[in-house]
Amino acid sequence: MARYNEVSLSRKKELEEPDEVTENLRKVFAFILKYRVRIGIGVCVFFLLILGAATVQYFSHLSENKASSILDKGITKYNAMHNDKTPTEICDLIESDFKIIITQYPRTVAGKFAMLQLANVYYSADKYNDAIALYEKAIESFEGSVLFENLIQMGLGLCHEAKGEHKKAIAYFEKVISDPDRLMLDQALFHAGRIYRKMGEEGKRVDAYKKIVSDFNNSLYSDIAKEYISG
Repeated sequence: MARYNEVSLSRKKELEEPDEVTENLRKVFAFILKYRVRIGIGVCVFFLLILGAATVQYFSHLSENKASSILDKGITKYNAMHNDKTPTEICDLIESDFKIIITQYPRTVAGKFAMLQLANVYYSADKYNDAIALYEKAIESFEGSVLFENLIQMGLGLCHEAKGEHKKAIAYFEKVISDPDRLMLDQALFHAGRIYRKMGEEGKRVDAYKKIVSDFNNSLYSDIAKEYISG
C-alpha cells in the first residue's frame, strides 16, 4: 500500500510539473503574442524581399532577352552590308542600332557586347577616337575576363598605331605579351614587331618574330615571321 502511495505521489508530482515541449510551445506563443506586430512586419519584409528579388530577376531576364534580340538584328544588318558598302557607310547606318542597346541596356551582357562591336565598327571606319573611348569603357565591363581584356587591349593598340601613337600602341601590345595566360600572344608579338620596326627597334622586332616561329609554328603569323627573319 505504501508502495502504491509512493508511485501515486510520484506520478502526481510528474503530472503537476509542466511538460518540456508544452512549456516551450507556451513560451513561443507568448513571444508571438507579445511581439506580434514586429513579427508581422518582419514576415512582410521577408516576403517583400523575396518578391522584390524575383521581380528584379524577371525584368532583368526580359531586358537581357530584349537587348539580345536587338543586338542579333544589329549584327545581322551589319554583316549584310559588307558586300556593297564601305566601312564608313556601314558605320553611319549601324551606329544608332548599337547605341540603343548600350544606352538602354547597359547592365546586360548584350549591352557589353554591343559596346565592343560598335568599337570595332568605329575602328573599321577610321573613327579611332570614338573606338578608343568605347574600348576603354568596354575594358571596365569585361574586367576579369582575360580573353576579352586581351582582345580590347589589341583593339586599343591598333587604334593608337593608326593614329601614329606608337608608344601608346606598343604599351597595349606588351600588356598582352606579358599576360601570364597569353591567350593572344602570337598576334600581340606580330603587331608589336611591326611597331618596333616603325620605332626603329629592329632587334626587338627580330626577337618578337623569332618567338612566333619557335612557340607558334602553326600560327597564321608564323610564315610572315619566317619570311622576315630569313630575308
